[in-house]
Amino acid sequence: MNNIINIWWTSENIYSGNIIPLYSKFKFTDFVKDIINNTTPFLKKNQQIIFSNNIDDFIYQDPKIVKIILTNLLFNAIKYSKKDIHIKIDTDTKSIYFNIEDQGIGIPLNAQKLIFQRFFRANNAIYYPGTGIGLNIVKGYLEKLNGSISFESTENKGTVFKVILPKLDFKTKQNDNNHNQNWC
Repeated sequence: MNNIINIWWTSENIYSGNIIPLYSKFKFTDFVKDIINNTTPFLKKNQQIIFSNNIDDFIYQDPKIVKIILTNLLFNAIKYSKKDIHIKIDTDTKSIYFNIEDQGIGIPLNAQKLIFQRFFRANNAIYYPGTGIGLNIVKGYLEKLNGSISFESTENKGTVFKVILPKLDFKTKQNDNNHNQNWC
């Protein structure tokens, strides 16, 4: 019950504007590897996480929020997938991209437009534990970070969640934070 209340409270804080990102610089690859290591004990028999990485630099983002986003998507992939989970990370000059792909139950076509709504669960997911709020929280956090999420899914084949985060410049964000403090 406490977990459900905390999840609901988090969602309320996101949408009421009470979440303010706390940016810091961290090595993204090591960060993702730590998240993978923490979720490995929850893998099902015959499941593994396959990690493809095309970046090896530091990023400037809110690591706590990014961890919540990645962990939620990864646990969903583990929960709904029958086989391996693939994580791919890439970058360009403006953005960081990561995809989490599972080979699971997929999202039925008639549920896809509702999947990010609070407390929504697709009919094929009702026998799996969950609250139906995780993807809503992920989307809300991504909006706070000026990022986005999309997906491609085929029922009984799997889903790929695609996340885009802006690459932030430490100096620009530092100036933004100082400017915001002057107006408080």
